[in-house]
Amino acid sequence: MKRNTMLITGLCAVILSTTLKQSSAASDHNQKTLMVSVTIDSIYNHQFQIIIPVTINKHFDIGSDNGDVRNRISGIKYKPIGGKYAANLYINEKTNRGVNIGGARSYSLELNKLVGWGIASSTASVASTRMVKLMQSSR
Repeated sequence: MKRNTMLITGLCAVILSTTLKQSSAASDHNQKTLMVSVTIDSIYNHQFQIIIPVTINKHFDIGSDNGDVRNRISGIKYKPIGGKYAANLYINEKTNRGVNIGGARSYSLELNKLVGWGIASSTASVASTRMVKLMQSSR
């Protein structure tokens, strides 16, 4: 009887441990599969796109060169409320010639819905658009 109790207790511990690991892995997988796509269109960046894997409540900061333009995208995405993810993003284009276009913006992102806006730089007489989309990886 004592041996059966120990066997059952051990089996329950293995099942509980496996279930907790699977639950944690599923939660991590869901968070890791979210991506933010940012597309910049200006005379310096023609349809430049970068896709960034994001995790809820974890800051990210990505830099990517496109010719003589250094693009920087940083921000944080928060837990969803009613299917909408609050996100604060900073998007910047900086050329080797000193042109610097960018700024911060708050978003209410929904999966697979494109959000965009345009900005103008008075110092460089340049217009630029930014398009942001939250999506899930197909993995």
